[in-house]
Amino acid sequence: AKPAVHSDRLSPARRDSGTWLMFADPSGLGQAVARQLQTFGQKVVLVSAGQGYACDGTQATIDPASAGDYERLLADALSGAQSLSGVVDCWSYGPSPSDRRDDSPTDAICANLNHLALLTKAVEKLGRTPWQLWMVTSEAASIPLRKRVIAEHASMRGFLRCLRLEYPNVILGLVDLPFEEGAASRFVPRLMEEVVQGEAVEVAFDREERRLVPTYISLSHASAQGEPIRLRRGGVYLLTGGLGGVGLQIA
Repeated sequence: AKPAVHSDRLSPARRDSGTWLMFADPSGLGQAVARQLQTFGQKVVLVSAGQGYACDGTQATIDPASAGDYERLLADALSGAQSLSGVVDCWSYGPSPSDRRDDSPTDAICANLNHLALLTKAVEKLGRTPWQLWMVTSEAASIPLRKRVIAEHASMRGFLRCLRLEYPNVILGLVDLPFEEGAASRFVPRLMEEVVQGEAVEVAFDREERRLVPTYISLSHASAQGEPIRLRRGGVYLLTGGLGGVGLQIA
């Protein structure tokens, strides 16, 4: 575990005249973070999902499945040659999507991935300098004492790790928080700390508000029981991602 560093102000690098896009969740986490950013004099456009497009400069509604809506949103939000300070996406924060609507988990995962793909392509189409995206999820990381992982949210993490490789212009932060009905405001300071630092990090917070950072450890070629791993001569093995550098070396 790594303790969080409390921050009550934006760093000089974050005090620009750009615009933040806040994809707001129903629980109010995104709205609360938007209010905090506004206290620093930042312009924020709150974005909600709907059936069509509308934008008044401070709030917007888009159809998450419409590529054109994302492009219109960016055009309206960044009018006057404003820069994009950052995108905070809280659409994957909350209870399991399959718990609150009729969609199957597969449908929810496809909708989430499509939303992120359309958003990324729309921003990249602008051809501007590197931009920052904070993806906020709930119960997506497998950490100690967590009773369950929400599959629809966990799937986003793998997609975003690949997105880093395909779109190097994206400075990506992954922030996973516990979800508690009616208690979203509790984690606003933690999310603000990550956003104002502006670093590409992957963190998870547990219910005790401890900041957990994933890392890698070396493993020997022995199994958990102390027996060597046995490969069957003439056996057939499936390597996912087998055309990557590591996959080819293993093959």
